[in-house]
Amino acid sequence: LKEQDMFTKFEEETAEKIWLTFMSPAAVESFFTAAGTCTADMRCIFRDGRSVGFAAAGAATARKLRSYGWKADFVPEVYSAKSLGAILAEQTDSRTKVFLIGAKEISADITEELKRTEVRWEHLAVYETVPGKWTCPEDVIRQVVNDTDGLIVTFSSGSAVRAFVK
Repeated sequence: LKEQDMFTKFEEETAEKIWLTFMSPAAVESFFTAAGTCTADMRCIFRDGRSVGFAAAGAATARKLRSYGWKADFVPEVYSAKSLGAILAEQTDSRTKVFLIGAKEISADITEELKRTEVRWEHLAVYETVPGKWTCPEDVIRQVVNDTDGLIVTFSSGSAVRAFVK
């Protein structure tokens, strides 16, 4: 999504309330980087005195948002797209527009929750996750995973899991 297009969406939106919903710390950073490089005025988000809410997918996303001077109105207790979608579904109605700001690929869990309601929503892809090349040969990774008792592998995102499985 081009920076100017994103802010044009905010300018043209007629909802009484909008939610800027940040799906990751990278989404926050990409959003505010875009805001700083385009000619639009960020005040367009608050057009005609409409109410604006800020949601963060998790604590790290809320901290990143705070580093830009904005406080998340809510953060789900459980870090999951489904939990965030459920909270948004509870907090919104047909007069509301939810902007899901995140990676090009978004979890269906959040969109399924929103589809159950009358709320209007739109996904704004502000970055794309592109897996890098592994520096370790695949056969070595398989051997370590298969031969190590008690091995714990931690992933920081769904896209990291998808890259690892590939």
